[in-house]
Amino acid sequence: NTFRAGGTLKFINSNLEKYTSLGLAIDGGINYYNPENLLSVSAVVSNAGLQLKTYRDENRENLPLNIMLGFSKKFKHNPLRVSVTAHNLQSPGKLLYANAARPGQNKDLTTGQIVLENITVLDKIAAHLNVSTEILLGKFMYVGFGYNHLRRYEMKLNNTSGTAGFGWGFGIKMKKLQVAYGSAAYHAAYATNSFSCVIFINEFSKNKN
Repeated sequence: NTFRAGGTLKFINSNLEKYTSLGLAIDGGINYYNPENLLSVSAVVSNAGLQLKTYRDENRENLPLNIMLGFSKKFKHNPLRVSVTAHNLQSPGKLLYANAARPGQNKDLTTGQIVLENITVLDKIAAHLNVSTEILLGKFMYVGFGYNHLRRYEMKLNNTSGTAGFGWGFGIKMKKLQVAYGSAAYHAAYATNSFSCVIFINEFSKNKN
């Protein structure tokens, strides 16, 4: 079994016209890995800190604190890996709200007022969770799928949600580099596509030796 921990100290500087704000934040995390059960569990605290200098007097702002807890499980004799991450645990059940300004809202025929959408307990719980799965196709290729309920809820339209909140991608690992492609739908109307390439510099130095 293996425990690992790490942290980052961040100095924040913001300038808006003649106004200046300074802040100090810390990111910290710990990871536990069990090779026998192919299980990894992590806890992370991001942006824990304070505003040292405010834009104006008596207008101190909070930093965007984010407490996260997640695990990843690989199944023996199975190409599947499942990961679940719970985020914003410092604000349980407070990520969703009824938005009267959402386009396409239903109206009460009698009063003409917007009928606010009903937010269920299940929605409030799911808004804290990101779920993903990977299918490992041998040692050198994988295909992944993910779902973000908070993003889907915030970016959906009243009459359609499309694939908002869903993402997928694949990667190929070779001896000296790794190439990956990912697509994530942020809105019913469009998705973002990204390519990445990682070069393992140490592999080139091995050949010289």
